[in-house]
Amino acid sequence: MSVRIGQRVECAVEDLAFGGAGVARVDGMALFVEDALPGEEVIAEITEASKRFARGRTLKISVRSAERVNPPCRYYGQCGGCQLQHLHYDAQVEWKKKQVIELLRRIGGVSNYSLTDSVASPNPYGYRNTIRLHRLPGSPARYGYYCRDGRNLIAISRCLIAQHAINEVLSDDKKYSDSMRAPAEIILHAGTDGTVAACAGRGNTPDTVEVLCGVRFSVHPTSFFQVNRAVATLLIEKMRSWTESGDCRGAFFDCYCGVGVFSVLLGRSFSRVIGIDHDARAVAHARANSAPVDNRKFSFISGRVEDSLQKICTRHVLPGSVVLLDPPRTGVGEGVVNFLRESDRCVEKIIYVSCNPATLSRDLNRLCASGPWRLDEVAVFDMFPQTSHIEVCCSIVRETGADQTEGSTTSIAQK
Repeated sequence: MSVRIGQRVECAVEDLAFGGAGVARVDGMALFVEDALPGEEVIAEITEASKRFARGRTLKISVRSAERVNPPCRYYGQCGGCQLQHLHYDAQVEWKKKQVIELLRRIGGVSNYSLTDSVASPNPYGYRNTIRLHRLPGSPARYGYYCRDGRNLIAISRCLIAQHAINEVLSDDKKYSDSMRAPAEIILHAGTDGTVAACAGRGNTPDTVEVLCGVRFSVHPTSFFQVNRAVATLLIEKMRSWTESGDCRGAFFDCYCGVGVFSVLLGRSFSRVIGIDHDARAVAHARANSAPVDNRKFSFISGRVEDSLQKICTRHVLPGSVVLLDPPRTGVGEGVVNFLRESDRCVEKIIYVSCNPATLSRDLNRLCASGPWRLDEVAVFDMFPQTSHIEVCCSIVRETGADQTEGSTTSIAQK
């Protein structure tokens, strides 16, 4: 029996989907229920229905999960920024780890690797150093986030996952809107010293200063920088343990390098460091950020990784080289994967950092399905508490003959 929009159904929630919805079954059909948790029995209203699955919203909770908490944000449920405030934070971290394992198995086809337990954020709230605001229709100008429907906007005067310095600005939107003639979009970025830069578009907004692992980085508000400094520090420590192991002393190719954070913090032990990014402004910052370290061995190139990596890597590869991939949510292009599959054996290791475990899993399947690469270790970092987003970091090494497909009998080893 099919369900219809507006229908109310009673269901038992069995799982938590990637994206944050509870998973139930109604007449054999998967039903994704907003704000429902595993172990709960709820009454849900169907909001979307297809032949394969349906979506719904929670109307009433008949049996409540022990992991449910009261969301502290007054906008929660309307605002589309957070999806998991109703789930205890320890449980958020555990469920994200389970989701990564499942996506790697189902999409990536891999199961034989070491998995580091999910690394929790030291600050479950107040961690974001950057937010993007959108102007609501009407006058006077008001700003906020997209609602959960992805179409409408909700005005906000406080964001609990943003840093305190940003909220001080949010509480008085005249501080950032009057001088800009009410633009359609505003980016607020808080530097380590608490200075907040407000930027509309790619204008001449002053840079902010970020300090990560004791190193200063100059960053324009529109350039990419990790939003959670505390977790970014833990991520870098993990990556450093991978780059400093074995014979990784050749060239370090930092793909999608942004302002050069990974190049500067991980590249010191390499003979040569080459960063590639399509954002010319970020590349200029990367050159400046690397200057105090050892500018002679650092090179940064403005261009698409898909167009540049093969030529650059072929020309500059040395024994013990490492390729770092930190792509946008869409993942890496098929051409990049194909080149790495056929790359010189001087490339000893690939490190892949992803904020989208689904596209990561797709790329790992392309890269590792039939050699020469093998997924060695996976680390999960909760860079984005209270949201469904996940940061995953992988170490990929040369295959030594062991089968790593889903049929492998070796189970996941958790460190």
